[in-house]
Amino acid sequence: ETKGPLAALTGPIVRGDDKTILSHLAAMSDMPLHKEIYLALSKMAFQMVKERGTLDSGQTDAVRSILDNS
Repeated sequence: ETKGPLAALTGPIVRGDDKTILSHLAAMSDMPLHKEIYLALSKMAFQMVKERGTLDSGQTDAVRSILDNS
């Protein structure tokens, strides 16, 4: 069975796992290029996840806040 990118997407953004996202960003605190790439890809994934509608409003707000303020 073939899945499109939205159905195949996994990871902390999809789960609304704000603690893991913060942990990843903290681990990259001395790697600005890696952090920039992580944030860019995470923001793209977050847009896709919002379309899927699987996160509750608390998860959505927490992830959005992290991505907007990091």
